[in-house]
Amino acid sequence: MQHLIPPMDEVYSCLDQLIVRDECILAFDYSLVEQLPDILAENYGIVSAVDVLKHPVARRLFELLDPSSQKNFEPETLPNLLSSSGLDLKRYDTGVSRSAIDDSSRYVDFTTATCKEGPGAVETIKAMQSSLGQGKQEGGRYPAHKGSPEELHLYLESVSSVRRSKTETYMNSHFWGILLEGWKYQGFIDPETPSLSVGPRWLTEIMYFRQMHDLPKHIGLDLFSDDPSLVVAGDMHKMPFPDSYFSCVFLKNVIDKSYNARVLIRELIRVVRPGGIVICDNDCSYGVTDPLGRTDIQKSANLFRAFKARSFVVPLICKDYDTPQSRSRRVVRLAMRIFKSGTGQLAA
Repeated sequence: MQHLIPPMDEVYSCLDQLIVRDECILAFDYSLVEQLPDILAENYGIVSAVDVLKHPVARRLFELLDPSSQKNFEPETLPNLLSSSGLDLKRYDTGVSRSAIDDSSRYVDFTTATCKEGPGAVETIKAMQSSLGQGKQEGGRYPAHKGSPEELHLYLESVSSVRRSKTETYMNSHFWGILLEGWKYQGFIDPETPSLSVGPRWLTEIMYFRQMHDLPKHIGLDLFSDDPSLVVAGDMHKMPFPDSYFSCVFLKNVIDKSYNARVLIRELIRVVRPGGIVICDNDCSYGVTDPLGRTDIQKSANLFRAFKARSFVVPLICKDYDTPQSRSRRVVRLAMRIFKSGTGQLAA
């Protein structure tokens, strides 16, 4: 067996060159090895056997894992090759330890929502997120509205984790509020076309977009609804809307709740019209995932590359901000125009 040690060391070396943790989307439900085909596509543009052959590290990894076969270099085969290689792949896990989950009593269903497979897995995850979104985890129930009508213009500030700049303070408006008005003026957002908030939690978010930004057809999508005329109940990974339906989609602290961020990304690309805008504002960079925070995008560039690999996108904002609580954590702010006339490396 000693002759296998050098190749195994080289396999680890190849993996560590391809899987740069800080440049990846972390997922509780999928290790970085299981995500490797997506990482190759998003970070290196490798989507086919031809691409593998052009990339010396990716090609060498295939040669090490299956030296007897020099023909099958398809990226999607890598997770199975690695899982059957006998390598210790725990270093590429991103979830908290099992003991940490078992010891946690923060949330009802926190432990049972650790399931990753089986027909009940997604329903269990959705049940916990719905309960959390309604405030039931705290022993009560959040009100449908947050704040008074007089304070509606401050709504997005009240749910933001980023320090307001002097400019924002002077203009008495939130970061996104200023940009939304500019994008309306440029015609990127059409008030006559429906727009969407994903996971708004409070009906106040719908009223904010309708009243403060004159988007009368703005609606929400969440796992629960206090008013079906304003918020549709449904799963963001399988949105109950037609293709190209919205001119703008807004997500605030939603992507971290996703059990499959790339399925969510495909849905966002599907439901926004060509030239429409997707806006993501999310706390991140925790460096680890758990049943509640199932996805950590870590940086705005990571999320942008995931969109870019699946559609032709033009960035409008792509910045990371320190949180008031910790400079080691970030708030990602990403806004993109989605053009379906172009295509990314992966089919949407």
